[in-house]
Amino acid sequence: MKRTLIASIIAAGFIHSAAASVVYNDTITYINGSGNPNTDWVSDAENGILLGIRADNRTTGATPNNGAGVYNFLPGNVGTGSHARADWNYQFTINSDPANGSVKLNAYDYYLTLSVNGGPASAPVNVLTTFSDSTYGDNTSSQGHNVVIGTPATDGALGAAWNVAANSESITFLGDPNNGGIYRFDFYATAAGAGADGAKVDEVRMQVNVVPEPATIISGVMLLLPFGAGAMRKLRGGRAA
Repeated sequence: MKRTLIASIIAAGFIHSAAASVVYNDTITYINGSGNPNTDWVSDAENGILLGIRADNRTTGATPNNGAGVYNFLPGNVGTGSHARADWNYQFTINSDPANGSVKLNAYDYYLTLSVNGGPASAPVNVLTTFSDSTYGDNTSSQGHNVVIGTPATDGALGAAWNVAANSESITFLGDPNNGGIYRFDFYATAAGAGADGAKVDEVRMQVNVVPEPATIISGVMLLLPFGAGAMRKLRGGRAA
């Protein structure tokens, strides 16, 4: 009971420290393409900017979460070798001016940080310059319509022309395996050129718990039981001798 209470307090403190205006299970048009759900975002709107982040199953698009910014998936990858990817993706969406679209994306820089099991897993990543295949649009864009896919050569111009961007990425792109653990994402905006340590204009966070199914855990324990019992018998036998 004490452990459960402590874990709940820690989780609540992590999520609610993000921002007072955070919205869970928000619906935001995800312009990346049809087939992707628009629901279950953790979002925050501050200083005229809207940021959203979530996690979904790479194959089904499911977004299992607890309604408070914590998503749950299984360990393991889809694909093999250099094509292996975590079976879940993290996704972000940005709108630099949801009110009228006149403030373009390049007015700000957008950073993502990741920690795994309480330790930093990467330096802040500027998502629109690091991930060169983001989808760009504006307030009239829908899923896959009135959008442009960025490239390293065009990202700068697209950031100056559009006010909406979105992408979907795997943690394997950051060099992290999907071995299980607690993944915490912090997604925030700073004024353009202020750098990752600049004052945060808007910020949103989520947590992804990657744990085996209870049945898998129980099966593993059951496999160990015969070995444990045999070892105890040998130990007792040795003492008797």
